[in-house]
Amino acid sequence: MGVRPQVDFMTFANTEDGISLMTDFVKSKQPELIVLEATGGLEMAALRSLVVAKLPAVCVNPRQVRDFAKAMGILAKTDKIDAHCYCTICRFGEAGDKAVKD
Repeated sequence: MGVRPQVDFMTFANTEDGISLMTDFVKSKQPELIVLEATGGLEMAALRSLVVAKLPAVCVNPRQVRDFAKAMGILAKTDKIDAHCYCTICRFGEAGDKAVKD
C-alpha cells in the first residue's frame, strides 16, 4: 500500500486482522480517495471494510492502471515497483478523480 503525497508504505495480510489493521491505518490518514485494484475477488473484504468505515474507497480495473503506467513511460509494473517507486495506482486514482471533478 502506498500513500501520497507523503511517502508512506505499509503491507497488510489479507486476513480479518490484517484488513482491520489496514482500515485503521488508512482511516488515520484521513484520505480523500482510496483506490484498490481488482484482484479476482481478493480485494472484496478490504473494500467492504473501508466502505463500512465510511472511507472513500473505489475498485479499479488493473488493465486500465497498467495502460496508465505505460502511458507515463513506466514499463515495469509490479506491486513492489508500484508501491515504492511510482505509486501508479495512486496517480491513476488522482487523475481519474480530477477528471470527475472538472
